[in-house]
Amino acid sequence: MTNTLPPGVSRESGRSGFLVTARVRPYPLERERFTADTPLAVMTAWRTAKIDELQQRRRELERAAAPVVDVLAPRPRRSSAVTTLRDDVELYLAEKINPNLHPCTRLQFERWLRKAAATDLGRLPRQLITGGQWAALLAQWERSGIPVSADDGALKADGTRRRPKAPTSLAVDTVHKIRTCWIGFYEAMNAGQELPNPARRIPRRQLAEIVPRSIPFTAALEIVAHVGRSGAPTKTKARLELMILLGLRPVEIMKIKPERDWRKAERELVVRTAKRGKPRVLDLSDGAVAALEALEALKGWGTFTSAPAARMFHDAVVAAGHVKLEPLRPYDLRHSFGTEAYRLTGDLKAVGEALGQRNLKTTERYVEGAVSGAVAKVCAGIARVTPKPKRRRGQLRAVDLGARR
Repeated sequence: MTNTLPPGVSRESGRSGFLVTARVRPYPLERERFTADTPLAVMTAWRTAKIDELQQRRRELERAAAPVVDVLAPRPRRSSAVTTLRDDVELYLAEKINPNLHPCTRLQFERWLRKAAATDLGRLPRQLITGGQWAALLAQWERSGIPVSADDGALKADGTRRRPKAPTSLAVDTVHKIRTCWIGFYEAMNAGQELPNPARRIPRRQLAEIVPRSIPFTAALEIVAHVGRSGAPTKTKARLELMILLGLRPVEIMKIKPERDWRKAERELVVRTAKRGKPRVLDLSDGAVAALEALEALKGWGTFTSAPAARMFHDAVVAAGHVKLEPLRPYDLRHSFGTEAYRLTGDLKAVGEALGQRNLKTTERYVEGAVSGAVAKVCAGIARVTPKPKRRRGQLRAVDLGARR
């Protein structure tokens, strides 16, 4: 091997091998490692083939992105500016984003698209970004979180911003939402044009196993009975009881208007969901009626924060010593309602209707504890009725010596 190496071939520092690189702009640098005994012709051939492949891919994308020109129409003036991903993102957010999106979902989409446009991909044209580049960016966010900036903090009352939280690894559901956001961005920008959608080449993640979050129903009622320091009725205690006895979301408790939704004569409550679902009517038990009457006496209707409820609930669990769960959230009480409802009825569709869920896959998270408990009882019952084999001691098994010769 000569000391003079061709372009793109270099010795790796700290390793006994060679590094071969190929670059065709605007694509990122392609690298391949070879051992020290690899012939120079093999490395040069790999680099030549890789450059030809990248050039061919660039020509195909430029040909696909080229607009159809009418030869009879007057030619417009050629613009020197090239439309980049950053320009397309701002155009999409200003004019082409779905107006029916929930405000929270719209804020998430804006953040994810602007964060992607702030990377090195933002300087490239939209159609020149490959699916591999989108997948690499999403994999980086999945490992180390979405980078934060000074503008990500929420505004305080005095106009300043809070310090943004440090980025953490993303959950599988969040990764799927980001992938859906990027796919919708390309579909809106490519409307009426037969252009590829590289965001669809991002591989889907495998969903993690369902982890039941509910606690036993009786234990939940006993724990909530200890909420509060003096034993007097409180707003927090009444709201937590509604989550246990009716399976309400905290936001659904905020939306209750007693003069409209509480039918005292029929002992019914109309629940207005925040998930764009139809309102559902729930029958009220004596405990639920008492919780609603406590809220009415304490004037606890309207918006409330979950932080005080979480602290009081956690203090009650630690003081009473009923359940050893860390961390424990007030939202787990809704899960307990779903688990108990499925244990009593065995009807998954009815449990989903009572919880206000349209997707039964989501309802399965709430009934996992009930199913696991039922399976455990079945296995325990089979173990009790199955006779154990008895072994006679002092007796040897007969051995045919003639067969072993």
